[in-house]
Amino acid sequence: QSARPDDPELSHALGGLKRIVPRGGSVVIASALDRLGDEFDAVVGNLARYHTPLFLQIEDRVLQELPSGHYPIRGPDGRRRMARFRNAATKPDAARQMAGYDLLRIDAGLPTDDAMTQAWV
Repeated sequence: QSARPDDPELSHALGGLKRIVPRGGSVVIASALDRLGDEFDAVVGNLARYHTPLFLQIEDRVLQELPSGHYPIRGPDGRRRMARFRNAATKPDAARQMAGYDLLRIDAGLPTDDAMTQAWV
């Protein structure tokens, strides 16, 4: 699924974490990892110098199987919109960019208990 244009890049959202997380603390980052940003490697590398980041990649595996295209969806406000989905084969693999960091994938399409117990690397 493509990110909304007004969603901040993850690198921007993580920028101030090192100031508020105690040195030596762990940071759990749950995200679709679909908008990392150009500065992601530098920001996470800097964060990882004194903290332990754990990434939870939230994805819906059923959506990964959809052919690329535009699909109608209904937003939380009830309005109908079009969403563009790219087939998993054409999406950049965020897991590759996470090399060296702990990463668990969580299927948001499952009931919560199942999603948490069936997380995969």
